[in-house]
Amino acid sequence: MIIRYNYPLCEECNCNPDGVTEDFFALGGCDAVPEGSLCTCKENVEGRICHVCRPLFWNLQSWNPKGCEGKSLIKFFYFIALVKHMLVLARLRMSQTRNHWGPGAL
Repeated sequence: MIIRYNYPLCEECNCNPDGVTEDFFALGGCDAVPEGSLCTCKENVEGRICHVCRPLFWNLQSWNPKGCEGKSLIKFFYFIALVKHMLVLARLRMSQTRNHWGPGAL
């Protein structure tokens, strides 16, 4: 769907309807944005026309008030970092145990 503004010139509004804030068009849309300004993007969306999810976010949808999903991905990376940390600690404890009893003691 192409949205036009600036009658009688009827210029094309390039702001992505899925990525702009809910009130963007209600407040005048492209007509209300000063020339050369960016569209008003949802929280997890970026780009001049609000068409790209911010880093670590995905799945731009019009029904999503933040634009893109992403929390579960951040939690996943946090979980991976925690597991790596636990493995490092386990290896450190194993090496300390071996050094305590001496070589060949086990």
